Amino acid sequence: MIRPVILISLLFNFSFLLQAANLVPSPGTGQSGMSVALPPPWTPMGSTSPTVLDCQNCYQLTSEGPSQAGCLWDDETVDLSGPLDITVKMMFGDDDAGADGICLVLAASPDCGMYGADIGAGRIANSVIFEFDTWDNGPGYGDLPNDHVSMNINGIMSTPLFGPSDVGNIEDGATHTVRFVWDGAGGFQIFLDGVLVLSGNYDFSSAIGGTEAFFGFTASTGGAWNNQIVCPEEDPLSPPDPASFIQADLSVCANEQNVPYAVDPVTGVTYQWTAPPGATVNGSGSSVTIDWGTEGGDVCVVLDNGCGMSAPVCVTVEVTPLPEVQVDPPGVICAQDMDLNGLVLNNLQPGEVFTFHPDEEAAKNGSPDLGNPPIVNTSGTYWIRIVAGDGCVQLIPVMVELEWLDLFVVQPAPLCAPGSLDLSFVDVIDQNGNQLTGFSYYPTQQDAEDQSNPLPGSTVSVSGSYWVRAETANGCWGVAEILVEFLAPPLIQVIPPPVQCAIDSFDLGTIDVQELTGLPPNAYTITFHNSAASAGSGMPVLDPPVVNQAGTYWVRATNLAGCFDTVSFPLTFLETPSVYLTGGGMLCEGEFAQLTFQFGGVPPYLVTYTNGIDTFSLSGSVNPLVAMHQVDTTTSFIILSFSDQTPPGCPPSSGGIATFQVTQKLQVSPAIKTCDMDQYIVTFSVSGGDSTTWVCQWWAGNLPG
Repeated sequence: MIRPVILISLLFNFSFLLQAANLVPSPGTGQSGMSVALPPPWTPMGSTSPTVLDCQNCYQLTSEGPSQAGCLWDDETVDLSGPLDITVKMMFGDDDAGADGICLVLAASPDCGMYGADIGAGRIANSVIFEFDTWDNGPGYGDLPNDHVSMNINGIMSTPLFGPSDVGNIEDGATHTVRFVWDGAGGFQIFLDGVLVLSGNYDFSSAIGGTEAFFGFTASTGGAWNNQIVCPEEDPLSPPDPASFIQADLSVCANEQNVPYAVDPVTGVTYQWTAPPGATVNGSGSSVTIDWGTEGGDVCVVLDNGCGMSAPVCVTVEVTPLPEVQVDPPGVICAQDMDLNGLVLNNLQPGEVFTFHPDEEAAKNGSPDLGNPPIVNTSGTYWIRIVAGDGCVQLIPVMVELEWLDLFVVQPAPLCAPGSLDLSFVDVIDQNGNQLTGFSYYPTQQDAEDQSNPLPGSTVSVSGSYWVRAETANGCWGVAEILVEFLAPPLIQVIPPPVQCAIDSFDLGTIDVQELTGLPPNAYTITFHNSAASAGSGMPVLDPPVVNQAGTYWVRATNLAGCFDTVSFPLTFLETPSVYLTGGGMLCEGEFAQLTFQFGGVPPYLVTYTNGIDTFSLSGSVNPLVAMHQVDTTTSFIILSFSDQTPPGCPPSSGGIATFQVTQKLQVSPAIKTCDMDQYIVTFSVSGGDSTTWVCQWWAGNLPG
């Protein structure tokens, strides 16, 4: 018996090799083809559509169209050394004018021959061919006018070895039964619808080249055509057998998702899954997942192979309700109370365990959680995971609104000691920059947080750390530190500077200012002033503190709190001496001029002066110093310069300039005497001095000098 054909369902351990001709022109009335093995499921190729019809194990080898060749082969061989008895169904079409017929073939290898008169078997080498020919190709093919059956070998369709035998009209649209019988010793018989239509004796192995042969069917059309079908199986295809569950969770939790269910995989079928209302099946193969709702019931699967459906296979699934915990809305939560353990969970049953998670995905997976205690630091939606004793999980979203109060203090400047500070005047703002009021004050941070041991008032007079506390309308609070510092004023003394040179300027910043209380230098600042008033007020400041005048100056030392001390000190400069003359500025040659030197400095005094030729010195402690200087030079002017006594390192000070106008003595030449009738005339010749100042005097008798 021929083995069952393996179709899409793979229910039978047998398959055929489909051959389809790629039509290439060749001599004669047909064309040769290339055999193509098609693995299941069968894929039509070439000019034919060898498809399963109506689940009857039937293959349509040709359709109603010209020049087709189709072949169907068993992919395993038969043994000709023993008997064979094979029965198949054939339909040759419903058009008596159609063509060309169907062949039953035994061959050394599966192949597909030419279309047309060769009925798909022409040129198949090493073959034995039983043709059911439905077209009269004339004596050249050994044909009869009526439909007929013949036996040919080796793909030669024009020379039948047995036949032709008239079979009447078989293109009647009916399904005909064809039976092939082989006795294993050379005898064969062909029956059509139970009637012997061809028989004989022939050594098949001589044509095929051995006792192993492939068994198959060929068909073709040419200029005429028919639907030509062969059914190699006696029994039609059956619906698939029911599947068996290999994975199924029979107890699930309400709303549980992606629960796997699977049955044995079967090739060539589709799966139809059903689940209870509210459950969703994901997938369509032999393995699916189900998202459950709140109701249990049967999960069923039916297999469909295209020829029918299997009986449903079901499992009953019980859905366990989830915990029914409700959470009281938390409202506003203060930042200091960020522990979500304070939430109120209603209807929590014994054995139910809850954890807190940052998002829904973490709650589904159970990780990560917020720890214990569950601390949150931002507003948002958090999730509670409730796990019952049966393992069912309830997920609850909780909207958390956090409020916090961060206090920032504008720290007060240091104050002078002794003194006091009213803490309520210290500016305190929140994290949004808003100024706040209504504070309470405490000696320590812990006291402020615990609201214990408040200060009796807001005024303090001792340096130290104090704490302020504020609250929002929701009772959220914050604390901040206020640093208070009372500073003692500095105490200073000044080492007065020495006498300065008359022509110098002096930088007051170089004097020795000493702070007597031991404050470090960076704890206070030094400024210089030119009066007690400006030193007391701190303004104006000599900046830079460089002066060039003698007098009393003030130094001010001010600490960070503005506390200060002032000290005065003298600054002395050796002043440039002045000079003035007595006796007038007009002198006669040889007279003495009195030089008077007036000093503004300190004794002893030293004067050096010169008349342009000689240098003279004068010293003493008397102010002014007086010197008599004989003017005996013959020049018209005498310039005297001087300098005072100076400290070591000071240059001489340039003094004033005294200018003397000097008149030379008159020179009188001897008199010239002449007589006049009336008088005695004496004439003198006078020179020297300034003629504008001459005065002539006459004396009787002897002239003076």
